[in-house]
Amino acid sequence: MNGAIVDSFITSFSRSRARERGAHDSRMRYVRTRAGELRVIDTGGGEPVLVLTPDGPCVIEHYDGLIRRFSERFRVVCFDMPGNGFSFPGYGYRFSIVESADFIVELLDALSVPKAAFAFTCVNGFRRHESRQTPSAARFPSGSRANAVF
Repeated sequence: MNGAIVDSFITSFSRSRARERGAHDSRMRYVRTRAGELRVIDTGGGEPVLVLTPDGPCVIEHYDGLIRRFSERFRVVCFDMPGNGFSFPGYGYRFSIVESADFIVELLDALSVPKAAFAFTCVNGFRRHESRQTPSAARFPSGSRANAVF
């Protein structure tokens, strides 16, 4: 059985309550991607953009100090990876490198981020590094920011 389906099913019972608890900051919102619903904080502003994501079991709140400091000089976008924190994986998401690269492009498109610097830790850094090797840009429409990001 696909573990992602089991995880998605289990969290489906408590998502609405968790979503309310997880969106306590006015800058936080949920963005729907093919990977699932991602909890995101976006400090707003222009460029340069810095994208952060904590490794589980850490969540966005653990990065509050970093977000505050970096937002003095950058537009900061920070999100919980699918299945971590208050981001919920979709039923079809299988946590692959290619899918990770794709949903990051989707997220940045949804936030109108034309290009960004990434500060991903641990396995998330590996996903970012490996995503440079995947043909994500070829799978997105010409208006996508995939070419600028990866």
